[in-house]
Amino acid sequence: MGAVRPIVRLLLALLAGWGLAAPQLNAQEPGVQDLPTLESLRAQIASLEQLDTEDKETRLAALRAALSSLETARSSRQKAAQFRREADEAPRTIEAIRAELAAPPQRNEPPLDPQTTLRDLELRVQESESTRLAARQLVDELAAESEFRNLRLVAITDELARVRSTIEDREEALRAITDQDPVAVAQRTALQCALEALRAEETMLLAERASYEARRELLPLRRDRAQRQLTRAEQLATLWLDRANAKRQNEAETAARQAAAQRRQTAERFPALRAIAEENERLAELRAGKEGIPARMTRAGAARTTAEQTLQDMSRRFEATRRKVAVGGMSEGMGSLLRREYDWIEAISETESNRKLRADALSEAQLRQISLQEDREAIGDLASYLGSLLNTVEIAESERAAFEALAQDLLRSQRDLQNTLIGELTELISIYLEHERVGKELRALEEEYRAYIEERILWIPSSAGGAIPDPGEVLRGLRWLIHPGFWAEGIGKSLNAAGDKADRVALLALLLALLFGLRGRWRRALESSGEAVRSYRTDRYRHTLLALLPTLGLAAFFPVLIWSLGWWLRSAPGQVSVASAVGAAAQAIFPVYLSLEFVRQLACEKGLGPSHFRWPAPAAARVRRQLNWFSPTAVALLGITLALGQASGSNFEDGLSRLVFLGLCAAVALVLVRLFRPGHSVLEEHFKRSQSMLQHTHRAWYSLLLALPLLLAGLAALGYYYTAQELFDRVSHSFGLLLLLMVINSVLLRALFVARRRMAVDQARQRAQARARANEEEGLARESSAPIDEEEVSIPTVDAQTRQLIRSGVFVSAVLGLYLIWASAFPALRTLDRVQIWPTVEIVAADALSELPELALDAPAAGSTGSTAGSSLGPMDAVRQATQGGTAADAEQTVPDNVTLADLLFAIVLLIATSIVAKNAPGVLEIAILQRTPLDSGSRHALTTLLRYLIILIGISAGLAAVGISWDTIQWLAAALTFGLAFGLQEIFANFVSGLIILIERPIRVGDIITIGDVEGRVTKLRMRATTILDWDRREMLVPNKDFITNHVVNWTLSDPVTRVIIPVGIAYGSDTKRAREVLLRVASENQIVLNDPAPNAIFRGFGDSTLNFELRVFIANRDLWPEVMHTVHHSIDQAFRKEGIEIAFPQRDLHLRSADVWLAATDSPASGEAGSDK
Repeated sequence: MGAVRPIVRLLLALLAGWGLAAPQLNAQEPGVQDLPTLESLRAQIASLEQLDTEDKETRLAALRAALSSLETARSSRQKAAQFRREADEAPRTIEAIRAELAAPPQRNEPPLDPQTTLRDLELRVQESESTRLAARQLVDELAAESEFRNLRLVAITDELARVRSTIEDREEALRAITDQDPVAVAQRTALQCALEALRAEETMLLAERASYEARRELLPLRRDRAQRQLTRAEQLATLWLDRANAKRQNEAETAARQAAAQRRQTAERFPALRAIAEENERLAELRAGKEGIPARMTRAGAARTTAEQTLQDMSRRFEATRRKVAVGGMSEGMGSLLRREYDWIEAISETESNRKLRADALSEAQLRQISLQEDREAIGDLASYLGSLLNTVEIAESERAAFEALAQDLLRSQRDLQNTLIGELTELISIYLEHERVGKELRALEEEYRAYIEERILWIPSSAGGAIPDPGEVLRGLRWLIHPGFWAEGIGKSLNAAGDKADRVALLALLLALLFGLRGRWRRALESSGEAVRSYRTDRYRHTLLALLPTLGLAAFFPVLIWSLGWWLRSAPGQVSVASAVGAAAQAIFPVYLSLEFVRQLACEKGLGPSHFRWPAPAAARVRRQLNWFSPTAVALLGITLALGQASGSNFEDGLSRLVFLGLCAAVALVLVRLFRPGHSVLEEHFKRSQSMLQHTHRAWYSLLLALPLLLAGLAALGYYYTAQELFDRVSHSFGLLLLLMVINSVLLRALFVARRRMAVDQARQRAQARARANEEEGLARESSAPIDEEEVSIPTVDAQTRQLIRSGVFVSAVLGLYLIWASAFPALRTLDRVQIWPTVEIVAADALSELPELALDAPAAGSTGSTAGSSLGPMDAVRQATQGGTAADAEQTVPDNVTLADLLFAIVLLIATSIVAKNAPGVLEIAILQRTPLDSGSRHALTTLLRYLIILIGISAGLAAVGISWDTIQWLAAALTFGLAFGLQEIFANFVSGLIILIERPIRVGDIITIGDVEGRVTKLRMRATTILDWDRREMLVPNKDFITNHVVNWTLSDPVTRVIIPVGIAYGSDTKRAREVLLRVASENQIVLNDPAPNAIFRGFGDSTLNFELRVFIANRDLWPEVMHTVHHSIDQAFRKEGIEIAFPQRDLHLRSADVWLAATDSPASGEAGSDK
């Protein structure tokens, strides 16, 4: 009893302390003491669903939210218990894994029973491969779990702060509810359950963090153990695969030997069975040797395994690179890493030829399998086939049993061989198909990885040096480049290797000798072709084509010499680094050197440029002088830069390489200044001959052209040396493409010039011959009276159309070529998506965490009862959130619209492309397609104009969509614009709509002769706002399009260009009217302009004051002929009437003076006479 009393006292003290602490706990956790259970909540919900009260739905929502919170709390408590168990078991697991890793790895090979069949080995191969895949998956999962834990520990801290803040808000909301009505009670219950869920979540998060801390040492140990298991699984998989392949190969060799022995035995004893034996031998040989099916399966399986390993390696390296970039940012180290990874991708990338070989092998295997299956089906049942064979062979009865047994054995062997081959081919095809699937995944991942690198590599500095290269690094690179010992060793190795490749050396020497020896003959050929093209009598297009070969030959000698030296230096095995690098650089500069030399030869005094392409002699001379120094300088500097970049194991970017590159950029800038400086440009003569956009924008494009090398030099000086090199490479390729297109354009224009001159000469001769014949037949008859040759070709029209086609073809080729050149740099522009310019200007950080892998089993999601940390919610807001779910931030969250720099640049490119396409596409369509259709010129113009409007509409819509302006966002603007058009811009809008109506309905067309109001003339242009009419005084009248819709318009050529002309004629009274009509009809019929159908007509209109009025009505083919027909017909009528004595009347008046009679009588009297005599 004495021992029990202290224990009783201790228990009483604990109970008293608990009694004092309980009120405080209840005060800290209001309402927890009456927390309902899941069963009671379900019962309350069931009973409440049977009632019909006004607050039923509100109470049900609160109780259901409370039920959901309790279920969440139970789940959180279970997960917390699991985390605690894992933390408790961690020490024992760590000790066990450490002990396992302390033991040496197992390396012994499992024993192999000699009686093991090939099928058993294949099963072991499948089992070992499954084990290897499981081990690989475990390694990958543990690597992902390591990354997940690091991210999860950061997230747990944020979630704990959010949960604790939400608990305080819920407790405050719970204390604010004091009512006892049923709704308040239900809401109080919901808040109490929400608090319970939040506290359970807090416990779970704390347990999770403690579990991660307790298992911190466990995860690396598990990864080490998984890696050891993977290594062992790979060893066993390789071992069992080698054993299966060896077993298969041995069986194939044995079968081949047996088939050969059976064939010899059969040939000696039963010749009738020789064909079957030989077929068996052929089938056996398909499985034997290095090219047999088993050997192919081994190689195909090894290649597939290599591809799978490469895919896994690339996937791991890709993920590792993503994590490093996310952590390391845009530093020089990241630039080096990305360049190494890019080079690794290029090194392991499968070539197209290998894919073609695999596809051919797959097709061959499939065809052979089909052939074997057909042969097997042709034999059918062995017993039936053997019976038919015995019936067709004559054999002695004593040998019949032996023959039948041997034939049966041969047929059975053939069937076994066919089955084995079909099975092996099925497996080989499966390997090929699986390899192709892995190859597709590898190529897709390779493209993604390459795009990822290309998107970032140009924006990361590659050099840590300052703007001025380090002198020490410069000297180090110079010593490496000109080291006498290195060069002595390299030249010695190349001389020793030349003997092994004497045939190639001799071929290159012969090529160089020919290029050098033919230089004089080629120069004379250029001179003779230049003389031939001076005169139109000897000018032929073939002279230009034949002159291209001598020009290329003259340009090729020194580039081929440099390339040959580079090949000679690289041909030696084990060549020293400096000689190998210089040789590779010499071969790489070949296209650049050849291009520069070709341009220099084009600009020679009697070269293609001045003689054939009509280049101005001063401009060609200037180009030649500048290239004389620039070509060797640029080639030498570029070669040194490439050689230093090829150095293996050495980095000269901060020294000599960057210094030489800066010199190269300076040389390029200098030659551009000397060739294209405004006022002294080589294009000055061209600008004087023709006004073009090139001349008007001379200063702009010259500034951009000069800025290119300066920009590249600036990038190199700032440390972006790799970026500058890549851009310089693409710029040089772009200039090479433009140079090639310039030569092609000149050659095509040369062909156009020759054809145009020949056409002009032929037409001049035809006109001279026509004039000569006319003079012989009609004496001095007017030349204008000769019939018009409507089929005569308009040389300016043909010239303009052909030039348009040439320009369009060159433009399309340039766009496609530049796209192919710059396509690999396009991913780098995606970085511009991070530069936001609206609504605020800022750099948006990339979400690196979103790119990291996540485990399938994520941490418990908290949020069904939580809220945003730091939020200030009132009691009713908290209740509403707890009962309805979600947060206030969720309800208000919106994604703001923004515009990035990439969007803006893309929109600008779209608008520029739209402008170019809208300007040129309709013309190309007109020349290439529409002119070959039966449509008239007006219809073609309407189609091309509508096409231009459509292109502009699509381009503007695409440009607006690029910056996020869609119809949904601008429909209010469209409504306001429509309202404005109805008032302020109604005239412009009316003219635009009228223009569209004119283009669609086509009441008038380009080329029509119309009369509108007091304006008459020919339609020359149909524009958006107005139509241009050229009147007969050669004045251009701009008539608003609305006038053609609202006013009266006479279209003289709408459906029929034939026009009637009325010529009034008046003859004197007393003339022979019948004879006058005959004369008028004869004059009309003799006029060459007047049409015979409809026939002319003469009408006696009536009696005038002084004339007998006639009308001569004639028809002409076009209203253009109206002035000429009026002149010629009037002239002919006058001459004909004079000849016939018919008087053309003129106005006459009879004057009757009635008021003068008295005066006349007075003058006749004697008095007046006397008076007159007196005077």
